[in-house]
Amino acid sequence: MAHAGDGLILTPLDGSDMSEFAVPYAATVVEEIGGSVLVARIVERMRWSAASSGYMMSPSAYAELLELDQRDAEAQTQRVVNQLTMRGVAARTLVDIADMPGELVNIQAREQVALVVMATHARSGIARVALGSVADHLVRLGHCPTLVVRARGRRDERPALARALIPLDGSAMSELAFATLAPLAGRLITQVTLVRVIAPDDRSGASLDAQRALEVAKERIERECVGLRGHVETLLLWGPVAQQILEESARHDLILMTTHGQTGVSRWTFGSVADEIMREARTPVLLSRPQRQP
Repeated sequence: MAHAGDGLILTPLDGSDMSEFAVPYAATVVEEIGGSVLVARIVERMRWSAASSGYMMSPSAYAELLELDQRDAEAQTQRVVNQLTMRGVAARTLVDIADMPGELVNIQAREQVALVVMATHARSGIARVALGSVADHLVRLGHCPTLVVRARGRRDERPALARALIPLDGSAMSELAFATLAPLAGRLITQVTLVRVIAPDDRSGASLDAQRALEVAKERIERECVGLRGHVETLLLWGPVAQQILEESARHDLILMTTHGQTGVSRWTFGSVADEIMREARTPVLLSRPQRQP
């Protein structure tokens, strides 16, 4: 899989203003490491196919509604591309008529996408295209990492993505996030904090073991990512794991995590902790799964 700077950044839209919260983040990635943006919108074929469900809809009415939906999709994607072009970011549109959510995975493979940048709606976690299960579907079955941005408040036109928080738990699984970090290190990401949380029920001596593991991980990153040498910190926290990570993430620009491919964000190194982070985090989350690095 190509590095983000070598290929496309896919930004899916769903017709809402909320889905466009991801656009400035995609622009930031391209400005820092190169590449271009593919602004995509899927017109759902079954959305208007009510005749087969027992509702009265003539073929001509169905075709007219589908055409209106397609025009709306073309208008939104072209407007966003124009905004990106004015910012100096190379971008193009893609509008497909297909069934969701699988088509976005097909687009990833067909277009050789290096990174997906998409928005989720504020109060519902992973929602709409943000599309309900679409973000989870992309994380589970997609071919590249996915940066999930929470759509809330005022849209930041120049968001920073320089300071990354990487939660670890001592497992090899959690350290697979380093492969996603590598092509971004020193370019998009210039500061890393490795965090380990000691839960209240952890055994005696866990703090010392955790600190040693953090130092080993720090040495590994600085060895493998030259651009981050001298810019990796370690942090040991105590308390409820998800709560501590969420509180610390407020001082960072993104959270970088690895997820198990078979079960999406529902099972990560910390199990249900990842679910809570995805539901509650106000900080963008960069998710990747093993053996599908950028």
